[in-house]
This record gives sequence, C-alpha cells and structure tokens, in this order.
Amino acid sequence: MTRPWASSWGEAELWKDPRDGFIPTEGAKALLGHLHLVAQEGFPLALVVGPAGVGKTLTCRYWAREHEAPWVRAQPSYSPAALLEDLAVELRITRTKTFRVLLSMVRDALLMSPRVIFVDEAQLLDRPTLETVKYLADETGSSFVLITSEEFEGQIRRHRDIESRIGTVARIGPISLQETQAIYKDSGYSPEVLAEVHTLTGGILRDIVRLMRQMDRVVEWSGERGLTKAAFTPAHVRRVASRLNLAGGCAVKRYFFDFAGQKIPIRRDEATEFYEVDEEGNINRKPLVMLLGDGSWVLEGREFYLNRLGKRVRYEVVHVEYEVELHQPRGLYGQLRRRALVKAVPDWQEIDVAVKEALREQD
Repeated sequence: MTRPWASSWGEAELWKDPRDGFIPTEGAKALLGHLHLVAQEGFPLALVVGPAGVGKTLTCRYWAREHEAPWVRAQPSYSPAALLEDLAVELRITRTKTFRVLLSMVRDALLMSPRVIFVDEAQLLDRPTLETVKYLADETGSSFVLITSEEFEGQIRRHRDIESRIGTVARIGPISLQETQAIYKDSGYSPEVLAEVHTLTGGILRDIVRLMRQMDRVVEWSGERGLTKAAFTPAHVRRVASRLNLAGGCAVKRYFFDFAGQKIPIRRDEATEFYEVDEEGNINRKPLVMLLGDGSWVLEGREFYLNRLGKRVRYEVVHVEYEVELHQPRGLYGQLRRRALVKAVPDWQEIDVAVKEALREQD
C-alpha cells in the first residue's frame, strides 16, 4: 500500500497538487506522518497545533479525504448534542432529537467500525462536549484528532483526563525561506523577490499564497507597461503587501525601539509577556506570566520577584522586544505588546540568611 505521507515529492511537484490547494510542505508531510501514527496506534485523542494559516486544516482535510474519515467543525456554543448531530451526518445515521438515543446510535456505528475523526476549531469545545468526545473514544476505540491554534493548546490540555488520553501532539509551523523558494522556483519571480515574500509573510503559507496571487494579478494588469515577473523587485512586493493584512510577517514583526529609522511610540499600558530562558539560551514556548497594565519598568537588567507554586523566585530581565504593526506604507507604527525574556537568578538575600543560619548552628 502506497501511503501519501511516505512518498518522496520532488521540489518541482511541491506546489502542483490541485486538490483544494493542499501543498505538501515539510511540515505537512510531518503532520501526515503523525496522522498515520494515530490510525496505526489507535490513540484515543491526538492534537494538531500551529499558528493560523500554516496549513493545519488543509493537511488534515487531505488525509481525511484520502481515508474517508469523518470531519466536524466546532462552532460557537458547540454542545454535545450538536457534536452528535454532526457525527450522525458524517456517519450517515438517521438523526433523532433524543440525546441518549442519538448517542447510542453514534456509539454503535463507531463500535462496528472504529475510525479517525477530525474536530476542527477544537478550542470551541466546552467541558461537556470534551467529555462526549472522551466517552466515544473510550467506548468505541476510535481516535479523535483535535485541531486548534497554538494559543488554545493549554485550554484543551488543562484537563488531566483529557491530557492523559492524548497520544501524540503534531505541531506545524511556518515554512522556511528555502522551502518557499523551492515551491515557487518555477513561478518566474527572482530569488530576491521570493525572499522578500517570505520576510513579509513570516513563512505563513496562507499569506504567501495570498501575496503571490496578488502579485500575479498586478503583473497581469501592468503587462502593457512592461512590468513582468522577471522585472518584479522587492520594492514592488512591499507595495503589493501594504494592501493586504499579512498576519505573520512584516505587518507584525518584532523589533527594538528603532524601526526603519523612526521612533516607536511605546505605550505604557500594553500587555507584557514574560518567557523564561534557561542557562543554554533555550526559550520556554509557554509564557511564564503576563502583565496587564503599566510595563514601562520592564527593562533589561531589572530584577523582580514572582511567587511560583508557593515559592518566591527572583528573575532578571535579559532581553526586551516590542511587537509593532505597520499601519500605513508611509510609516505609522503602533506597539501591540511587549515581550521580555527572563532567567532565574540567585536571591542573595535568601543565600545570606541561609549562610548566617548555618554559621549560627555551627557555633
């Protein structure tokens, strides 16, 4: 049996898959491997996590279509009854308004034929709906793949009984510059132009496709004036990008105080996120704490205390960066939030007290 995730795609084939815009990037191929593992091992739950626009849904839909897997998408105020009704449609079961009867029908159908089931926008599942998912997974041997953005991962995994059933967590992120250039190497644009596209989009695949499509339209409209793909420059890319809302790249990019020769207006009341750094410089992806309110005191070298699990810990700010948004092509910049990297440092006051107590005991 030839598996789609095990095939060796050539670089020239990467962007030529016509099925609903699915592009088998390296991240997508890794995600397909995780989904194969879910089907092989029969994990009760699996989690697919990544920023918006990187191809989570398209990749999972591709796998679901190839394997005829049921697909449901959670909606606001999504209830257990709504989940069962959507599953009944996918499983071709006659729906009934009686919850217990519908639950039994869905359970029996999955019990006869366990399968992988996808739940998109899983952050919208409340606790009772998650309990229904857990019940169906436990009773039928089916696997539920929960798809969500990375900022909602903790919201799902905070429940111990849910976390213990998650067999694998597949993470998919932005694509690299090299992969962007490989995907579009036959597009007619120069490597410098493609590099600018990657910079402006931050490697977010949805933004790349949107920006490239808009660039193609500009070339088509400007053909009579001699603007061809070969003549396209990074400046042309920036001009086209200024008309779009690109969530992953230069439209939302992190800088220090100086940006494009201008001073960023630092507002005192923006949110400040603190991330812990270990001795080797590795950054913990999960924020240590978030400060709402005046964060003007957050400066490099500043030390402060936090109470963690009942213990008073001293931290030092080692790096500060500001997320800014480009509002207009002419350059009006506004700060969105402040990020601070911190490391735990010895509390010399506590050490001094401990040493004095030790010396006192010796005497």
